[in-house]
Amino acid sequence: MNEPSASNPNGSSVWRGLARRRLLLLPESLWFLAVSVGDVVLTYLLLATTGHEDSPFRVGESNPVAGYILDHWGVRRLIYFKFATVALVIAIAEFVEAKKPKVGHAILRFGTLVVGCVVVYSLILWSLSRPVS
Repeated sequence: MNEPSASNPNGSSVWRGLARRRLLLLPESLWFLAVSVGDVVLTYLLLATTGHEDSPFRVGESNPVAGYILDHWGVRRLIYFKFATVALVIAIAEFVEAKKPKVGHAILRFGTLVVGCVVVYSLILWSLSRPVS
């Protein structure tokens, strides 16, 4: 199946090569993943707790693609979509970093900043949506 070639002399698969490769952006990836988990958790909380009689407003998904997925396939698939997007961004950043050092770092740092702002905004919305006792 995997025949030896000049670029792959021992016939190991491309997947094994990728699995053995050291992640260039591990700290940045972990930060990006952490804020993304916060986004997913807060999205779930906002969708679950807003819209009842005690809530002053209804909160929905502001990303149109994610909103479409939520409307047509539900929260579970929305969560899958969000984590697939996280994995895609990390993979792109790793690929870019291998070709252009420092650029992948910048991509993930910028992504972490943007998602972090979304998390802060979601925390504000969640605190405003809580009924006052």
